[in-house]
Amino acid sequence: MSVNKPALAPAPPCILSTATNNFIGMMRGDFDHERIKKHLEVEELNAYNHKLNLSEQERKQTSRRSVRTRGKTSKDMHELNEKMDKLAYRVESDIEDSRMPCPYKPVELGDEMELRVSNALMNFPIEEVLSSSYRIHVKRKDMSTLQPSQWLNDEIINFYCSMIADRSTQQRAKPLPTVHTYNTFFYMQLKDRGYDSVKRWTRKVDIFTLDVITIPIHLGMHWCMAIIDFRGKTVVYYDSFLGSNSKCLNILFDYLHKERRDKKGEEFDSTGWKLIHEKEIPEQKNSNDCGVFACQFAEFVTRDAAINFTQEDMPHLRRQMVAEVLNKKLYH
Repeated sequence: MSVNKPALAPAPPCILSTATNNFIGMMRGDFDHERIKKHLEVEELNAYNHKLNLSEQERKQTSRRSVRTRGKTSKDMHELNEKMDKLAYRVESDIEDSRMPCPYKPVELGDEMELRVSNALMNFPIEEVLSSSYRIHVKRKDMSTLQPSQWLNDEIINFYCSMIADRSTQQRAKPLPTVHTYNTFFYMQLKDRGYDSVKRWTRKVDIFTLDVITIPIHLGMHWCMAIIDFRGKTVVYYDSFLGSNSKCLNILFDYLHKERRDKKGEEFDSTGWKLIHEKEIPEQKNSNDCGVFACQFAEFVTRDAAINFTQEDMPHLRRQMVAEVLNKKLYH
């Protein structure tokens, strides 16, 4: 669906459609021994080829060699080049395969937690509070939106995104990106009422000192996720229907300019920034899992993980999210 570009200043950079996850699988994994061996073979061949490519002085010294010897050297080089071409193709193919994310591995909840999840998904009593944190009270009626074929509501998405932000503050062997999350009402408020209506939302946080900002986007009957990454200078729109929303990206990019001006008293440096509609992501195949997709996009991106779940993983991910809300902690 085409979207008219709003007249916002300053003008944003070119909006691109590109992949951001193709190389993560390669970055997070090591080559196996066979692939290392192939790389070493390439190095040996390069060294041998270097020896064959004699310097001008060395070639003069070998001018006394017979035509037969020179012909043999030429033949050796030809065979070597063919061998190198074949080996380079094999290594390149292996590297390309290594860039693909590994298949998603579901979290084992365990028998006891499976029982707790099943109990939490029962419909009554609907007003019973099942989990409280981040000034959010998740009631049984809210948790029921994680039942199969149900649309997630604001309480579940806000609670889940708050857990993502909280996770980034915890001590870990491998530190995670620092994260701030806006709730599900932020974008609607910003879009409908402008920057002044949300500028006090960050009076206690400096977003420019953080790595990643997550922004749930509600389009009436569809959830998406927008993520601002200060490390990569990107504003990325994740839509499980693989849609585009230039208006949203423009509004968020303009927000960065106004936030910088308001909080820092200076202009936002937009050099090198890109606005991206992410297309190489799992695609939703039904009409009700968009909220789960949106939450998982945020969960994976904020730990720099390859987005490797699929539509088939939705039933398990729904139950996993119930367990995480009950525990007030993410499994990863």
